[in-house]
Amino acid sequence: MQASSIRVAGRAFTAPDAVLQLIYPSPANAGRYTLVVAPTSAAGMYFWNAGGLWRRPFGVSLVPLDWTIQDGLRVNPPRGVAAERTFVASGVFDTHWRLRDEYVFPGDTAIRAGGALRAAPTPDTNAAGLGDYAGDYQLVPGFAASIRPDGARLVLSIPSSPPLTLVPERKDEFGALEASTNCVFVRDAGGKITGLNIFSDAPMVFAPRLGSGGPSTPAK
Repeated sequence: MQASSIRVAGRAFTAPDAVLQLIYPSPANAGRYTLVVAPTSAAGMYFWNAGGLWRRPFGVSLVPLDWTIQDGLRVNPPRGVAAERTFVASGVFDTHWRLRDEYVFPGDTAIRAGGALRAAPTPDTNAAGLGDYAGDYQLVPGFAASIRPDGARLVLSIPSSPPLTLVPERKDEFGALEASTNCVFVRDAGGKITGLNIFSDAPMVFAPRLGSGGPSTPAK
C-alpha cells in the first residue's frame, strides 16, 4: 500500500513518493545508532541515495541533520540557499532525542514550487538511443565533462572526480546512482542536443555541448 505522508515523532508531513532517512539511538544497543530508511512508495525509495547517504562529494556524509524527508522534486535553489531548504522537511533532535518545533526545518515552499517532479525508472523506461547523448560538455572554459553510453545507462565523467552512473528516468532526463545529481539534456528546435543541465545540491549548472554549435545559455 502506498502512503501519502510520513510521521516523525508524532508530526506528520505530506510526502507522496518520498523517503525518510533518520538516525536514532539503537533500542537494542546503547552504544550504537540505528539508521531508518522508510519510503512512502517504491518510487520514493528510488530517491534515497543508498551509496552516499544523500551527499558525499568529498567521500564523507555532509548531512548535519538527524532526519530528512526527500522526494523526487528537481529544484534549482538560489545561490547561497542550503540544500535542505529544497527537501520536504528535515530536522535534528534535542539532547534527549526528542523532536522540538524549533528544530524542525520545513522545505521552502516558494523554492519547491518552481521544481519539476522526476520519475523513478520502470521496466518500460526507454533506454534506446543513448549514443545520441555521447559527447563532451563544457562546465567552465577549458574544463569539460564527458558522457559515454554503457549498456542501458550513461557514464558521466568529470576530471578528478569519481564517475557517475546515469539511469534514464524520462526522455532526456537521467538520475545518478551514486549521488543526488540528476541531469536533463537540452535540445534545440530541430531536436539536436546542445547542452546539459546538471542539478545537484547547488544552483543548476548548464554545460553546453562542445562542437554542437548550440546556444551558450540553457533553454528555459
